[in-house]
Amino acid sequence: MNRIIRIHYLRSRWRGASSRRWLWLASLVALVILLLPTPRGMSVEGQRMLALLAFFVITFVSEALPVGASFPLVLTWIIFFGVRPPIEAIASFAHDSALFIMGALMMARVLVRRDLHQRALTLFLRMAPPRVPALLAVVMVFAAMSSAVISDHTVAALLLPVGTTLVVAAGGVREHPRLAKLFMLAIAFSCAIGGMATPSGGSRNVIMMAYLQDIAGVQVSYRMWLAMALPITVILIPIVGVILFFLYRPERQDLRHVEEQVVHRMQRNGSMDTGDWTTLGIFALVLVAWITVGEQYGIGLIAIGGALVYLLVGLADWDEDYQHINWGIVLLYFAAIAFGRALDASGAASWLADRVMLQVQTRLGLESGIRLALSSSVFMTLFSQTMSDGPAVALLGPVVLESARLTNSSPILVGMATALSSSFAYMMIIGTPANAIIYSSGYLEARDFLRAGFWVALVSLAVLLLVAALWWPRLGVM
Repeated sequence: MNRIIRIHYLRSRWRGASSRRWLWLASLVALVILLLPTPRGMSVEGQRMLALLAFFVITFVSEALPVGASFPLVLTWIIFFGVRPPIEAIASFAHDSALFIMGALMMARVLVRRDLHQRALTLFLRMAPPRVPALLAVVMVFAAMSSAVISDHTVAALLLPVGTTLVVAAGGVREHPRLAKLFMLAIAFSCAIGGMATPSGGSRNVIMMAYLQDIAGVQVSYRMWLAMALPITVILIPIVGVILFFLYRPERQDLRHVEEQVVHRMQRNGSMDTGDWTTLGIFALVLVAWITVGEQYGIGLIAIGGALVYLLVGLADWDEDYQHINWGIVLLYFAAIAFGRALDASGAASWLADRVMLQVQTRLGLESGIRLALSSSVFMTLFSQTMSDGPAVALLGPVVLESARLTNSSPILVGMATALSSSFAYMMIIGTPANAIIYSSGYLEARDFLRAGFWVALVSLAVLLLVAALWWPRLGVM
């Protein structure tokens, strides 16, 4: 026991020292950018925002800075360096999209505490034939549907024991290694695919909605996002399932006794009570309101209102539920919106788009329209492999939207394609929280993510491009 404690202590010390080294490096890079002569065509304020951009890239990739620290850092930086006056700087943090993700997290916490997600999964499993393809389809569809309304890491944490139970009941990972990898990768990838379907599926969606409204002057409603993104999710789930099935063809097909064990384990909570039905009913009403009157009243106000109703009727307790939310993530959303506004207002986003991104895209012949959307999506897919999708969109969103403006391309086309492609972080363990959670099972190696994720990312980009070219024009986007 003492040896384990000592190893844990040394590991914590090493991680702390590593984080400090990355912070020093990020600070040094930012300082160098601040001291360099101001580039031609850029304002002094724009140069200062570029320094902050470089600092964020290094700290986000290395995870050297807690995500919640981005809020005071952005506020202090914008005011101290005169990028925006204090009143404007503080006001830039306020946005309906940030309120939406706050309210969505609060409501999701109540759904999870009442185990409504587990009840839904039990119902799905009971309807599925006891064979690998059918169970795989059920798990993937449930993971995708759940990730559209609940954070992907929560869904991954829920399905991890389901996946391990399936493997253990089938005979264990030593006898069925391909079966284990098949289900684990399916869970991780489905969480990412489902998260793109709705604005409530992830921070990258909400941040891009805010950028489109603030930078491009266009509003994407909850219903519009659903109409554009849901077809991609629906198409990708069966395709990805087939890819994984052929890459990791399972050693066993019949899982009759395995399914019975999993369902029996999840039925221990008994039948739904009045509180469960009321919780579900309130969430359904909020979902309908997002789709029908979200543009009129704001999806953020509706989400906060739903969370408030849970408190007022006694279905949620502040200390029991809302105190356990990762408020650092919420602060990141507010900071990302203010950062994007400052990057755009200072001219830094326009300079990067004109002098860096468009130069590369022009040389490749990918400088406008659907080709610009494709090149931006490829760049975002590669970038998101090394950092969380939310920060990736926060950093690159203003740049790609400026690229769209400079080339007279549709900002919705380019912005949506970029935001959705940030979900294609399949190839690295650190690409998404779901990847890291599923990797903790011990059933996978890092090369499994790279092997399967490479093909899934290629297919995802192809499906995104196909839907953007054929379906989005019918919605008035091009």
